[in-house]
Amino acid sequence: MEKNKLNKRYVIAVILVIFIYCFLRFYQLDKRIGFDWDQERDAYVMKQLLVDHKPTLIGPRVVDVNGFFLGPYYSYLLAPFYILSGLHPRAIVYFVIAVDSAFALFAFFIIKKLWGVKHSLIFLLLWGINPLLIAFDTSAWNPLLIPVGIITLWWLLYKLDQTKKTVYWFLLGVNLAIGIHFHFQYFFLCLFTFYFLYISRKTIATNLVKVLLFFFPILFFLAPLIIFDIRHDYLNTHLFLNFFSNIHTKEGYYIFNWTAVLSNFLYQITTIKIKFINMVVYSLIIGLFFLLSRKKSGFQRRFYQANVFLFLITPLFFMAYGQKPSEYYFLFLYLFIYIGLAEAVVFWKKYQVFVLLLILNVLIFTRNIFNMIQPHQADLYYKDLAVQEVRKINSQNNYQIVLMMPFGRDNGFRYLINYYGMETDPSVKKGEVILRIPPAAQDKIFGDIGVY
Repeated sequence: MEKNKLNKRYVIAVILVIFIYCFLRFYQLDKRIGFDWDQERDAYVMKQLLVDHKPTLIGPRVVDVNGFFLGPYYSYLLAPFYILSGLHPRAIVYFVIAVDSAFALFAFFIIKKLWGVKHSLIFLLLWGINPLLIAFDTSAWNPLLIPVGIITLWWLLYKLDQTKKTVYWFLLGVNLAIGIHFHFQYFFLCLFTFYFLYISRKTIATNLVKVLLFFFPILFFLAPLIIFDIRHDYLNTHLFLNFFSNIHTKEGYYIFNWTAVLSNFLYQITTIKIKFINMVVYSLIIGLFFLLSRKKSGFQRRFYQANVFLFLITPLFFMAYGQKPSEYYFLFLYLFIYIGLAEAVVFWKKYQVFVLLLILNVLIFTRNIFNMIQPHQADLYYKDLAVQEVRKINSQNNYQIVLMMPFGRDNGFRYLINYYGMETDPSVKKGEVILRIPPAAQDKIFGDIGVY
């Protein structure tokens, strides 16, 4: 492990990397951030929580409307930002800035502590310029919290390994207990943690008190779901069991459905769209972790051994699952891949190769990155402007508000209409004011939204 002292020669590099990371995420964020199905759902939960004073016991569903519920902790983390905005959905802009900033700070200082400043810089630079991660990091939804949770998990495992203090068993339990309720992909982090603890059993002293402290928060944070289940005839338990039962008989089941999605996921690293090559690269990444586990010692050795386990168990799970997952289900892998690449660059001193490949990657994805930082013409900013225009029109009238747009494009409008004190009442016969996508020639246009 390199020295952790931040020498003056690194200060400029740190400032530059942090600037790139922040610029690609926060520049025009208010005009880029989406307000669609997930965000509108969360906004109504906030209204229920903050206006109707009805606490929620459940959070988002896993996969779709047929999935089981996770815990409500994402909602309670989001609530302060809706208080700050007065229930206006611009709260999600504040939320994204806060989470992304926390991730950058946690990643830099924790990786610097566990590996070194060079690792921190390489990791954050790779993360900062990845177009897919720019999209993920500027979306206000529960998976946004996964990277922060993983970075914190690494630190807790390190502290547990180095200090043997009992409190870290409790904090590790809290991390896993909350993380699994942010998104189901945290299940893989639980497996990673259990394997790491298993291979570290000779160096990490355990006793009954530590085990109880570890499992207590896991059970404690299940309490809202248990209460919900008792009150609703064990609905979530049935949903959970149905989700995993007879999965091989479900429509579209194919054990290699995940490969195309993982290939698209790895495209941001390889710049190659050929699935076979990307699967080979995935295998090489496992090989890299194995090699690093042989070269390193102590915590880092066991960390890379656990990485091998994680990257082997992940495809096995998706083979059993058999359905086509979304790309963000593999989000957790990026953190492990990038720390592995940073380790390889620093350990073998391949800085020139890294710079050349980085420049090539940036050149290939320049257009994607440029498009990422442009205003999104039918998202929160323009939806808000369009609905405010409707409010002006309706200030002296009581027209029926009609949404004329393709299926799914109406997400977000109804909450904004409600927020500004209007309703889409079909019983009103006085006239109509139309919100539509795409806009017509006679409309007053806001981005890709027309008002007539």
